[in-house]
Amino acid sequence: MLDHLAYNWFLLFYSVLGLLLLIQGVIWALNPAPFYDYLRQAARLEKRPPMLLKSARYVALFATASLVFGFLQLSVIDIVFSMGLAGLALSVLSYLARWDYMRPIIAEHPEAVKRFLRLTGYFSISTALVLALLVYRLLVF
Repeated sequence: MLDHLAYNWFLLFYSVLGLLLLIQGVIWALNPAPFYDYLRQAARLEKRPPMLLKSARYVALFATASLVFGFLQLSVIDIVFSMGLAGLALSVLSYLARWDYMRPIIAEHPEAVKRFLRLTGYFSISTALVLALLVYRLLVF
């Protein structure tokens, strides 16, 4: 029963996350300016960007659930991917914890931030391709 639930979880989670990362990656790779404008506005308001904070919390929550289901299936690939996802969430949360330090960097170095967002977009596209392979593995095996 739990094995079937874990299978359905990973199939749905990998499909949705892969689609979201593909869309977000293409947008950031082609045009990072709108998200940079969002970050710049958040830096002016001296508040952490609520969208990033909520996103990081949800990624951490889903990574925890995926880690539990990965142990239920005893799937090393799913466990490793879930740990990587948890590390990504912790990385974003650590940047948000140092928001007072990051705020001036966002305002003073727009091209560097846009280049970082573009690289993040390429990374998101490659992660979406890995997720497509994981979905294929689930469907075939």
